[in-house]
Amino acid sequence: MALEACRKHGSVVTITVLDRADRVVVSIRDDGASPHSVEHSLRKAHTALTYDMSSAEFGKNCRKRIPATRDRCI
Repeated sequence: MALEACRKHGSVVTITVLDRADRVVVSIRDDGASPHSVEHSLRKAHTALTYDMSSAEFGKNCRKRIPATRDRCI
């Protein structure tokens, strides 16, 4: 499970899962996760769904395609 993996590494996170219609199926906010992590998690899940790749992959692809904007991607 993603939450267990994050805890193992000492990360305190919020995890959001969307269905194909972009609706929240589940959102889990770990104890101690910052309040803005809920919105951040939702946006990352939306990016993954929209582009059919993780937000990390999206960021890497963005930096490759548009070097001048690499600091503003994502």
